[in-house]
Amino acid sequence: LAQPSQVRLMGVAVGPPDGCRNVSPQMLAAVARVQSYLENSALPPYNKFTGQGFWRLMTVRQTFNSGDPPAMLIVIAVQHRCSELAGDEAKAERELQSLIDHLQEPPLDPPVRLSIATQRCDGRGEASGPAAIISRVGEAFVEESLLGLRFRISAHSFFQVNTAAAERLYTLLRSLCELGPDTVVLDVCCGTGTIGLSMAAIAKRIIGIEVNDDAVTDARANAKLNGIDNAMFISSKAELATRNVLEQLTVDERRSLVAVVDPPRAGLHNDVIKALRSCLPLKRIIYISCHAPAFVRNAIGFCRPTSKAFEGEPFIPVHAYPMDMFPDTEHCELVVVLERRAVRPQPEP
Repeated sequence: LAQPSQVRLMGVAVGPPDGCRNVSPQMLAAVARVQSYLENSALPPYNKFTGQGFWRLMTVRQTFNSGDPPAMLIVIAVQHRCSELAGDEAKAERELQSLIDHLQEPPLDPPVRLSIATQRCDGRGEASGPAAIISRVGEAFVEESLLGLRFRISAHSFFQVNTAAAERLYTLLRSLCELGPDTVVLDVCCGTGTIGLSMAAIAKRIIGIEVNDDAVTDARANAKLNGIDNAMFISSKAELATRNVLEQLTVDERRSLVAVVDPPRAGLHNDVIKALRSCLPLKRIIYISCHAPAFVRNAIGFCRPTSKAFEGEPFIPVHAYPMDMFPDTEHCELVVVLERRAVRPQPEP
């Protein structure tokens, strides 16, 4: 919720989403409705340079596989301490309620099952941070269907935005994990649990690690929602939890272990790579990367020769699959299979 002139110096382009084929007609209608209100609002949009202004961020979640009309969650983030308010909390509440009313009447076209929530932010940090989200209309989440399972998705939980492509991705992952009744799946950076839960019916046990508390809450709710009782989810940084989880597995569980890692754009922390390498029975890792250069950096840790810091035999990339999760963009999801194979001494010339 910013003006182009405010962010031009930051190397960020702000423009209308009209004509962007990756944005649904329902989302375009919601954005247009909010923009039409802000143009006449008594309070200005937030300015990242000065730290002043009220309207900060609009987050939109929409379902594509859960019936018609689709469900939509809109979260409006605003600046809590705004000089234009001069401490007038009642004015802030009137503005928020007025925008909520504007979003509902007349109903959006194309129609949606609309939920609206608000979030108050302090300071200049990211507006999508941990500040409490307050439900104002409906629930503060949407529910999407994926591979026959139901998933609750909160505003800031990670979930693939391309539902149809996500189903193809998770089907590929299930085949690459070579699941069986004794398989233990370690799902690192698991988000709302979609990958692990999609494998739960075939595997013995699913263990997910995720730093986002809201996502872990969703993952646990999703397991319950689908009657899955062989999955557990840990709220922690992956670099703090991975080694501890591996050490608590039984000998048989380690022998049947496969790891799936789906890190954010920056890639995995080195301590996660070291922990996975130190689990000697682990023979296969499936790496999902949304930023190939980050995978390349991580691959150095997985594939480098054995040392005191990087225990165990190195992994070798044996298969790679590009997945077009973001049509009409230059971005591509990358799936790489890493396997640990005994290093054979080379014959002397």
